[in-house]
Amino acid sequence: MNFEATVAGKTRVLHVREEDGHYVVAIDDGKPIHADFVKLASGYNLIIQNRSYVVSLASTNSNYDIQLDGKLFRVELVSELKKAQKRLRGGELSGAGTVIAKMPGKIVKILVHVGEDVHDGQSVIIMEAMKMENELRVLSKGKIKEIRVKEGDSVEAGTTLVVLE
Repeated sequence: MNFEATVAGKTRVLHVREEDGHYVVAIDDGKPIHADFVKLASGYNLIIQNRSYVVSLASTNSNYDIQLDGKLFRVELVSELKKAQKRLRGGELSGAGTVIAKMPGKIVKILVHVGEDVHDGQSVIIMEAMKMENELRVLSKGKIKEIRVKEGDSVEAGTTLVVLE
């Protein structure tokens, strides 16, 4: 999966892939960096190239305040999928649309039922990906037409999870 990360006004492209249960990150198509993390009670233990860092994280949408070993970094992180969704939002969605898995993961909880009315930004699925739970939301109001997964399913990036009518 590719992301754009902006820190202190400088934007870099991150290429992230999972390999043997760990993550490999390449910045601007540079040298691969092997990384992993463990969730702690008050943040994360980030392991990069066998070096450990203590990280705390606060987020709002795609903006993150990351405290790494006592230093604060403000980061805007946008995935390719999020950029595509932003482009779609500028057009006319009129209630029709889909919720798609941004990355490989496991469906933890389905928060809606077929036939249910939903509003713009409403959470419909909780998916575990990259050892974190993510709330997946609809982009517009509508009615749930199909739910194509069930709790416990493993899905690939790009899988359609929910369809609106």
